[in-house]
Amino acid sequence: MKQVPRDWTNVNMLGWMPWENDRTLPFTMAGVRGQAWVKVLGWDTETGAESLVYKLSPGWSAERIENTVPEDLIVWQGELEIGGNTLHRYGYSYRPAGHSVGPCSSPMGATVVAFCGSAEQELYSKIPVPALDTESMPWRRNTRAHDTMRAYWKPLRGDEETLDLYWLGFNAAGSYVEEVATHEGVAELEEAFFFEAGAPPVTLYEAWEGRMARMHGGAGSYVCHGAVAHSAYYKQPNPADMIYFKHDGYAYSEHADPAHEEYLAMFPKETPAVRAFREGRDPGLPPMF
Repeated sequence: MKQVPRDWTNVNMLGWMPWENDRTLPFTMAGVRGQAWVKVLGWDTETGAESLVYKLSPGWSAERIENTVPEDLIVWQGELEIGGNTLHRYGYSYRPAGHSVGPCSSPMGATVVAFCGSAEQELYSKIPVPALDTESMPWRRNTRAHDTMRAYWKPLRGDEETLDLYWLGFNAAGSYVEEVATHEGVAELEEAFFFEAGAPPVTLYEAWEGRMARMHGGAGSYVCHGAVAHSAYYKQPNPADMIYFKHDGYAYSEHADPAHEEYLAMFPKETPAVRAFREGRDPGLPPMF
């Protein structure tokens, strides 16, 4: 699974690194004008899969970019123009490995959050999602959430090969969780990046393998874990609204009821894995870590 220096990290704790010309993950660029920088939030020490924040300078452009790995990205700040589509704030896109698009530009600059796969990855959707205007999508009540959480979501994409889910989450101020959840014994990867989370510290993943993790400042925090016991989000009522970008591994989806149909609607087509999920059978997918 992706590893981070701590149970969580925050972009403010990391320094910007120039996007070097020899960097090939998650994509290669041709005809580049302007500067780009990157911060690595999490990485897989064996496969090279990464989660990133990258920043493009005002006026940045590229004639073409080609993905070398699958990439789910969302614009945090600014705007990004890709192949005739404009991604505004929280605009979302998915690009599989080998996908090529251009021209690309960011007249005012942009900061982008990306969950990226590995060059060794064989299972992933080959169906790109060029652009989703998530601001125009309605928030739906998350029926899977605890009763003490005023939780909502916007489904973005379901991967019909891996059954991974990508979505935007919104927890209203005053939401909290007191019990400890556990996903021990399943091949689950769960990661999230918080765009807005209030200024005071929030206790996150309280029971994370017996340790406590806190988000100081909240916004810009990234968390990633596998099959460990953890509290679902936080133990004390959060003082402000929380908006985050979420990636759930397929094993987490096994607990989708009663929102089963909502999850099925996220997959662009039916595959053997989707059919197994719909029928309540083990899809037989390889472990994620």
